[in-house]
Amino acid sequence: MAVSIADIFGSAPGPMGSMFDEPPVREVMGAFQNVRVPVSYYPGQVQNWSMNPNDREYVVAQTPKEHDDLLNKYYAQRKTDPQWKEKGRKAEQDSPHFSDKDNSLRKNLGARSSFVTDIVYDPETQRAMIQLGGGKYYTYSCTPEQLRAFMSAGSLGREINNIKWNRGTSMSKTTARQQPNVKSGGMSIRNLFGV
Repeated sequence: MAVSIADIFGSAPGPMGSMFDEPPVREVMGAFQNVRVPVSYYPGQVQNWSMNPNDREYVVAQTPKEHDDLLNKYYAQRKTDPQWKEKGRKAEQDSPHFSDKDNSLRKNLGARSSFVTDIVYDPETQRAMIQLGGGKYYTYSCTPEQLRAFMSAGSLGREINNIKWNRGTSMSKTTARQQPNVKSGGMSIRNLFGV
């Protein structure tokens, strides 16, 4: 009695479940890094600035489902388009929502202030670390919606003062203290030589 390939390996499923059918991309997201919101600092010059309403989505983090949906955006074309994974990766990179691999927003919002010199957001703890006048960082409790409200306040410095005196409508004061942890693009002397 002859043994067939099907007897040894089993029969292949039908066309929709072929053993050569590629599975969808599943990429587990890691912990989010601190995300920098670039601010142009103009000391001594009043800067009324408000985030463009069209840019509101840039201060939102991707969800794991959104991340996978973007990576698999072209999954239906996998049989006819060998580049479907690369196109999905490009769709994920073109999303305004930042991912766990980003250390700054995906767009420079053009923020400027005469009082606020740096904004760093920690999506994991939902805290914003705001540097005032190039000195100390102050920590504020801040959901993504509150960060959007802060960035849309019309004047970052005025809103910080409003928060200080409990008149702010965006972020909240917190007793928690947190220092930003954002990877820089270059190597410092300390990193190179340990000094």
